[in-house]
Amino acid sequence: MNLPKSLSTLILRLGIGIVFLFFGIDKFIHPEAWINWVSPRLLYYFPFSQEVFIYLDGGLEAIIGVMLILGFYTRIFALIASLLIVGILATVGVTDVTLRDVAILAGALSLVLTGSDKLSVDNKFMPQSKKRGPDYIELE
Repeated sequence: MNLPKSLSTLILRLGIGIVFLFFGIDKFIHPEAWINWVSPRLLYYFPFSQEVFIYLDGGLEAIIGVMLILGFYTRIFALIASLLIVGILATVGVTDVTLRDVAILAGALSLVLTGSDKLSVDNKFMPQSKKRGPDYIELE
């Protein structure tokens, strides 16, 4: 096991996972603080209120956070996290937290490309062939 590489991926997974879990839970605790971040034009596409949208988004973010922290289906949940961040950037626009979102997006995309590490649930339960896929090429 290449410990520094596994640790760096673990740190990336935990960092992004904790951010998503924190903001997901916060949407349930303080939904009123998040209402103004929901673009009215976004609600045109969804048949429910801003409050329901906040709770659904918070639930999705909490699930993403837990899955990344555990390292379970890492690539899939990192891709979902990336798409969510792209959606936020596209609908909210440039704000005082845009750079933070871009950094989280870069980290999530890195996890999409690299997958999980030796210190993850994926490594314990998924066969080696399913973790890497048929087109995996070792670059080292």
